[in-house]
Amino acid sequence: MGMHVVRQGEFLDLIAWRHGVAADQIWQHPANEAVRAERGEGNVLHPGDVLFVPDAEQDRLPLRKGQTNAFLARIPTVQLRVRVTDENGPIAGEAFTVEGGDREPVNGSTDGDGVAEFEAPMNSPDLVLRLPGRSRVFRVAVGHLDPVTEESGVDARLRQLGHLRPGDDPERDRSEAVRSFQAQEGLEATGETDDATRAALLERHGS
Repeated sequence: MGMHVVRQGEFLDLIAWRHGVAADQIWQHPANEAVRAERGEGNVLHPGDVLFVPDAEQDRLPLRKGQTNAFLARIPTVQLRVRVTDENGPIAGEAFTVEGGDREPVNGSTDGDGVAEFEAPMNSPDLVLRLPGRSRVFRVAVGHLDPVTEESGVDARLRQLGHLRPGDDPERDRSEAVRSFQAQEGLEATGETDDATRAALLERHGS
């Protein structure tokens, strides 16, 4: 197949589905050893990462000459977990609705940690999560979280954990946000994003 340059919003399972190969065939291929070592797991990639994609096995579909042939393709789903919070902490036990992805809305309730868990079609780039009882709306950009090794990935996690506010400028306010997070986690509050801070961000954020 050749080389695939990762674009924003792409993740391993989506890339594999689009190319008709198993995710492990891509991720475990020797040509992808460097990306595998740097990223750790394939569903949090960074735009510009390059993956080798092996050739897909060709399936032959039976056709009847002179007749209309109908085929049904099923789009696989991904399991998503979204934690919703407000100034008082996790929003637990709250009814939610997820819309988007060219399918019927999905309904559920957040768990005790404020996590809304649901399935979405593999090719759904943007979803909307609503909390009708609170008139709150959250946009969910599937596959857009960058690796924690990148500044953009650090900023996204700090923002989602409440240490960077919507109007903050990451370039100006990142050090203070990192210092706030480090103090919360019992780390030395240096304001520098070291390995221990990145590991704590991964654990606290959950991905």
